[in-house]
Amino acid sequence: MKRLLLAVVVLTLVLGGCSSPFGASSNSGITFTIPTNSLTLPASTTSARVIAGNEARLWLYDGTTPYPNGSQVYWSTPFASGTNASVTINGIPDGANYRIVVAVGTFATSAAGSNFTPTAFATSNRFTIASGSTTSVNLSLKDISASYVFAPLPSAASVEELNGDLYAAANTSTGNTLFYTPTPLTATNLMSAGTTPGVIRSLSEGYTLSGTATVTPFLLVNTAQGVYQPPAITGISNLPLSGLVAPTTSTQPDVTWSGAASWQASGVPFSVYFYSSSSGQSFSLGGFYDSVDIPTVSNSTAQWRTVDVNNLTGINGNPLLDFALTTTGSATSPTVYAFFATRLVGTVRVNSDWLQSPKIQLSDLLGGQYFSYVPAGIPLVQALGLAPASLSGTQTLYLGTAGGAYQIADATGTTLTPPMIVNGTQGIDIRRIVTDAAGDVAFYSPTELFVQPFGKPLLRLPFVTNSVGVIHDVRWSPSTSGTLYIAGENGLAQLAVGMLE
Repeated sequence: MKRLLLAVVVLTLVLGGCSSPFGASSNSGITFTIPTNSLTLPASTTSARVIAGNEARLWLYDGTTPYPNGSQVYWSTPFASGTNASVTINGIPDGANYRIVVAVGTFATSAAGSNFTPTAFATSNRFTIASGSTTSVNLSLKDISASYVFAPLPSAASVEELNGDLYAAANTSTGNTLFYTPTPLTATNLMSAGTTPGVIRSLSEGYTLSGTATVTPFLLVNTAQGVYQPPAITGISNLPLSGLVAPTTSTQPDVTWSGAASWQASGVPFSVYFYSSSSGQSFSLGGFYDSVDIPTVSNSTAQWRTVDVNNLTGINGNPLLDFALTTTGSATSPTVYAFFATRLVGTVRVNSDWLQSPKIQLSDLLGGQYFSYVPAGIPLVQALGLAPASLSGTQTLYLGTAGGAYQIADATGTTLTPPMIVNGTQGIDIRRIVTDAAGDVAFYSPTELFVQPFGKPLLRLPFVTNSVGVIHDVRWSPSTSGTLYIAGENGLAQLAVGMLE
């Protein structure tokens, strides 16, 4: 017989005088019960405030593995004022590494679909389930109603915040549209900024370097028909995109990721663009390096370099898996590094010299003439993470694999130290990694979001996918410390991570 007594302790006045508002006991499993009128949180007044919501959801983990509930990975129970509600998880095997996440929120169905918006959550410490014993588990329910904002935007593909404006891309039957809004995000303040002829794959950053160490970002819109650099957007809706950035060919490349840096040296403007194409059946990587501000289709001086990586012997699956860019050095003479996660030669790091003819060749990559890194003992690297570009200090390189996330201390050094596992990510299929200048890191897997504030334990936030759906992109805010944006199949979310700790 296995019994788990689950007591979620709300650290506040509890209506009715109940000291353990969630309680449970069971044979061979867990019973999760919400007693009548027990969901309360502190308010600014002397009275308690009832948590907004009509449903509670529970996730059970064995180590880092979600305990399945049929085709989904959580259990749910509706609740209403004046009634009890409960959910039971049966058949749980003995183990000493279990953990529970609980979220309370509002479940609603509309013409756009159904959505669960969390208003409070709790995470337990690890606990043991053993036959013939009862285990007590305490959790502290935290109010996140003011820190979590959801904005409906079907098929949101990517998100970026630059210079105080938030951008999002969505591809629907009505067009491939770039949206924007001055921050912060609300449920209704997204506006259209224009459309692109090709499907928008992602949004990314370029950087203008100036002064002693000033780094000013600009937006790149990566599409199935080239890369676009829209003009600055500040409070103007329906602004058309302009400034095509793409190789000077009649057929523009299908670009999945890109990055850029521009600067002035002795009054002469220079630009470096790197891109990676891994959509559809065409796989290539390359870029541009020349003394012009913005290479365009009509710019005859643009010298684009491209390496075709299609149909390579022994390579099964997408040969190009992720991309990242950073800069080091001075604002007038920077070194621009591009990182490519590949199935060819592991993680490759190249600098802008590689873009100057005749150096850009596939044999350079395959022959090891450029820095490549295949760390022993870890799975294939499928995601890369770097802090935003800077001109001083070292940068940690994060490597995402199907077995967890790893970190390397100095991404731009002459040698790379052995990777160290990010504690708590062991066994997790990491598909994307983003970091910010403060050292905060966010990861996502096919089913959930993970956040590690700098110097703090890893947080599992599975309830986010109940709101945005399948996650397509995540980004940290450069202007509001600890704020994270999430783009998914249902829309955008804005999360103040500091309120979750």
